[in-house]
Amino acid sequence: MTKYKATATNANRHTGKIIAIAAVAVTAVFAFVALSASGNDGPQPFDGMTGMMEGGRMQMQAPEDVIILFESDWKVPTGKQSEVVLKVLDKQTNKTMQGAEVIIGIEKGLPMKTMDMIGGMFNAEERDNGTYAFSFTPESAGYYTIHAHVIPPGDQMHSMMENHADLVIMSE
Repeated sequence: MTKYKATATNANRHTGKIIAIAAVAVTAVFAFVALSASGNDGPQPFDGMTGMMEGGRMQMQAPEDVIILFESDWKVPTGKQSEVVLKVLDKQTNKTMQGAEVIIGIEKGLPMKTMDMIGGMFNAEERDNGTYAFSFTPESAGYYTIHAHVIPPGDQMHSMMENHADLVIMSE
């Protein structure tokens, strides 16, 4: 009799798990159908890096508070030190932003293709009129991605993730 009770208890446990799994599945299907029918353009399921790409190019969210532009040439000679100059503008006023902290990371290759970072992150040197500069010596010909993070004056460090742009330099 005890053996029979254990079997019945195990059967009840499995039945409970099956019902719970079925309830979750039904809820997920209902939510998917409801969102699809409403035309909601809200968050979609993550489908890997291809979901972030369109036409073979990375689609990044634009920086929230700043505009980051090349002030110097985006083509640099291979094996020679070059000065890269960026201009940072306040997105609301379109005026140059002075007193910001500009943090740079350099990746060999196009954005998010290789994740082959060259060295660590470092600060660009502030110059006049909202420009920020750093030196760079490309070791080989090809593309390099400049990950530029800006912390506007008075903002906290986490704002650098909201004010990030990937700029591509070509070395030849």
